[in-house]
Amino acid sequence: MTSADDRSGDDSLRRLIEQARRGEAEALGRLLERHREFLRRLARRTVGDRLRVRVGDSDLVQQTLASAVRNFGRFRGREPGEFIAWLKQIHERNVQDAIRDHVGAEKRALASEERLGDRMPVSSRHADAGQSTPSGHVIRKENLAELDEMLDRLPEDQRTAVRLRHLEGWALPRIAEHLGRTELAVAGLVKRGLMKLRSEAAQREQQSD
Repeated sequence: MTSADDRSGDDSLRRLIEQARRGEAEALGRLLERHREFLRRLARRTVGDRLRVRVGDSDLVQQTLASAVRNFGRFRGREPGEFIAWLKQIHERNVQDAIRDHVGAEKRALASEERLGDRMPVSSRHADAGQSTPSGHVIRKENLAELDEMLDRLPEDQRTAVRLRHLEGWALPRIAEHLGRTELAVAGLVKRGLMKLRSEAAQREQQSD
């Protein structure tokens, strides 16, 4: 059974929709603002913890609202339910785009680590059968004491990221959550740390020749 308040609310939304369709920007703004909380709850349900590290719920809501403003001219409905369904379609596309961007960024970060590992001097690697990360061979050293010494000279955030990634075998999302950083930031820390280790290993090799 529909209450009087529900009917009144629907009538109010219909008026806003009609005004927005006539080109009244203020009405469109009020219409979208009324659905901000709905979009926030929807984002909380549809965005997984792993993706939330990279893009927050509020970011997705803003993207959806911005897309709705740009594309409102294509909306042909007049009923509140039609408008909600239209907003959900926009939100779902934004989530899919965010997931695609997230996966692509993670692949690029891993590829960057692997390219860096391919350039690490062979004599600077330590055979570690328990290493499971794709580029784990990057910091394998013949002398683990020497490796610890080199790691200790890295900045703390780089040292932690490199240790967790390549000695503990943690995945990027887990490290990002542990450090309170984004996955891209963690990938950057690991990359810079590995570059410094590679440079120092090459210098030591030259000194030993």
